[in-house]
Formats: sequence, C-alpha cells, structure tokens
Amino acid sequence: MQDKMFSTKAIVLVRLVQRMSYNDLSTLYNKVSRIPVARKNLLISCVHAGNLITVKFIKDKAVSGELAYSDLIWLLPTTFHFANPDITKVEETAKVTAELLSKIPDKTSFLGKATYLAYGTMVNRQCSTSRTCHPKLLEPLHNILTEAVRDKEENKMVLGMKAIGNAGQISSQKHIKVLCETAKYPEYIQVVAIQTLAQIGKQDPTKVSGRRHVFVRVGKNFVCVYVYVCVCICICICICICICIMVLLSGNCKIL
Repeated sequence: MQDKMFSTKAIVLVRLVQRMSYNDLSTLYNKVSRIPVARKNLLISCVHAGNLITVKFIKDKAVSGELAYSDLIWLLPTTFHFANPDITKVEETAKVTAELLSKIPDKTSFLGKATYLAYGTMVNRQCSTSRTCHPKLLEPLHNILTEAVRDKEENKMVLGMKAIGNAGQISSQKHIKVLCETAKYPEYIQVVAIQTLAQIGKQDPTKVSGRRHVFVRVGKNFVCVYVYVCVCICICICICICICIMVLLSGNCKIL
C-alpha cells in the first residue's frame, strides 16, 4: 500500500513539475535545497518531466556548480534519456544541451560516456519526430569525433562513433566513412566505424539501400580478416532489412 501511495505521489509531482515555469521551479528548488530527500525527489521529477524548461533548469544547476559530481553521475545521463523537448524549439534545445555537455571535463570518463551515449539517443528521438534533423543537434557528436581524430585519442573516437550510431542520422555518414575507408587507423577503430554505419542503417531502414555500396567499397580496401568479416555481416544486415521492407510494402507479409 505504501509503495502504491509513493508511486502515485511521484507521478503527481512529475505532472506538477511539467506545468511549472522556470521561475516557479527555481523558487521551489531554493525552498527544498537544504532538505536532501526533498531536493533529490525534485531533481528526479525534473528528469522525468523531460521538457525544455526542466532540461534548462538542470543545465543551469550543473553549469553553476550547485550539483556535486555524485549528482551529475546519474542526473546527466538520465536527463537525456527522458528528455523530449518541443521540436519547434530545436535551436534552443541544441544550445541548452551543448552547454550541458560542456560541463563534462573528461569525455572518456564514465560520466562522459554515459552522457554522450544518452545524448545520441535523445537526438534520435528528436529527429525521428521531424522530417529533418537540425545540424545543431548533431554538432556535439560530430565535434567530439573530430577532436578525437585530430588528437588521435582512440577511446574518444569509439565514444563519438557509438554516440553517433545511437543518433542514427544519415548526415553523420561522412564523418564515419573517413575512419573505415583507410587502413591508417587501428583495426578496432575500423570495425567500430563499420558497425556504426550499420547501426545508422538499422535505425532508419528507409536509407539502408543506399548504404550497401559503402560497405562493398570499404571491404575492398582491407585484407584484415576481422574487418572484412564485419563488413560482410553489415552487408548481410542491410540486404535482410531491404528484403523485409520490400515484403512489408508488397502486402504479402502475414502476421501469425
């Protein structure tokens, strides 16, 4: 009974937070900031509310240094996982999230990895609800990969590619192809790059048909058996998805 009452109160609190203005939210936070349990419950509700106001509120608290690292370690990733801001305010959303990501000093730490991967998921969710994906949303992901390639930081390269794979946008393809069309990068980087291209295709099957020639061209450039096998698997995945789409469109697919 107590668990049910707690769940009901938590849902009510989330609904109330969703309707609050930024000023109202700040006023409430100032009142409970010295009460640990109430403060944590309010932050959790802000995370679950997932609108632009609550994301901006969390960003301001993180940037101002009011949140300890122990708060950031769970707050930033979950904020992006639950965030679903208004698609009509994409530029403002991109600005707020970019500032929030800039708060992470070490991109390859646990906090950095969890946050960037969650941000990629948020970008995919945002872009799937509109016809096009605003370039500003993808900028942080492209920037971290560009910096990693420039500084030759393999861990950051992998993080950037996996986050881009979570976002799953066709416009990111050119940033990934560079890493898998030349043998100057380690085999592991090449494999992750190929997997990222395949992941982009899986998240948006309508664009898979134009992706097969990339894998074929990449596969011809390598003699490493591991990279070549990965290319072959990705080609098979693309072909299977294309066949499924054709069957579905033809209307011959029967659901058992």
